[in-house]
Amino acid sequence: MPTVGLPCCLQTSGLRNNNELQSVNHPKGLRPNSMKNQGTGKLQGKVAVITGGTTGIGLAAAKLFVKEGAYVFITGRRQKELDEAEKAIGGSVTGVQGDVTKLADLDRLYETVKARARIDVLFANAGVAEFAPLEGVTEQHFDKYSASM
Repeated sequence: MPTVGLPCCLQTSGLRNNNELQSVNHPKGLRPNSMKNQGTGKLQGKVAVITGGTTGIGLAAAKLFVKEGAYVFITGRRQKELDEAEKAIGGSVTGVQGDVTKLADLDRLYETVKARARIDVLFANAGVAEFAPLEGVTEQHFDKYSASM
């Protein structure tokens, strides 16, 4: 399985040891269970939202974020793949079905996360692609695919 490195901006901010992490206020009970038993991970006690978290880089990132101590919300358009991704990730994850090109789905994602936590990390990973020769790209292609950016 490929590994994904964490950019330096995703590292925890200035906490020196596990005792300091234990004293951090965690929102509405979303303190990862692993915090009690492990050393400090790069994302210990953080909450991440990963769009497009059901396959590929998004799924690999979600697994790594959880391993590093984060609680993760993932999104995906298809419920079956979302359920499979949640199972593959294990604990400390909530799947939210939705399409990032639809404002109502983004509002529902925000409300779901807001009801339970704050967002420390946002990984805007969702996207779609269709390959076509340059001369075959139409305005409709551009409109369709730029909506997910």
